[in-house]
Amino acid sequence: MSSPSENHWLCWSPRQNAFHVESETDGLKTNRRAFRENSKLDYIPIGKFSDIDQACAEADRLRNVLRERDAKRRL
Repeated sequence: MSSPSENHWLCWSPRQNAFHVESETDGLKTNRRAFRENSKLDYIPIGKFSDIDQACAEADRLRNVLRERDAKRRL
């Protein structure tokens, strides 16, 4: 569980064309586990924010980009 003062990451999945917000602690834990198990991850961190609200606001701001990409794929 993340604390209110913890940094958060905005992550993007190229495969799913979606965003995910997670605490920096959780993200690093996931990345270390993937390294240890030599496995691939779907989500790529694209931003670091001082709180979850900022990360979610950036995801909302960028969501139109995902919609445009999805629409182009459907053509």
